[in-house]
Amino acid sequence: MKSWRLRTLSLALVGGLLALTASTVAPAAAAVNWTAYNLKEQFLTKAPIDSDPTSCVDRRIYLKADHYLWAHVYAGNVNFTRPDIFLGEGWYHWSDCLDPKGSYPNGYYWHSSSLDPDNPNWETVTIAGGWPGQVVSGIYKWGSCLHPHNAPDDLTSCDSRGT
Repeated sequence: MKSWRLRTLSLALVGGLLALTASTVAPAAAAVNWTAYNLKEQFLTKAPIDSDPTSCVDRRIYLKADHYLWAHVYAGNVNFTRPDIFLGEGWYHWSDCLDPKGSYPNGYYWHSSSLDPDNPNWETVTIAGGWPGQVVSGIYKWGSCLHPHNAPDDLTSCDSRGT
């Protein structure tokens, strides 16, 4: 009889400790980042030329119907290329390409981004532009970002946190 009471008391203590531990170790709510990035990290030379290969990064993304800010990001900078574009709800193929242009020593990089919807009734949309100024040879993150205008967070646009 004594061992039965001891076993019952032990189980009650273990159960109480488990309940207390579970309530104090509840997971924290994850922060939501409404900005989506399509980025690549690679070595870039300060003097690109036409014969250097084009580099691309691709992904698929599902977007809700909304007005978006669409911007190029590179080397810690953001170029707000398309501050207001409406995109319908659905899947898209998102591509960013960096194409070396020009001749030594005055080459530059031409950056193009496209969103190609799976919906055959919608057109592919593109933004493009040259990188202002020359980069110093080194490793850079570059690509583009999308930020919905109706996001309930305190961000109002893409930022360089992705780079």
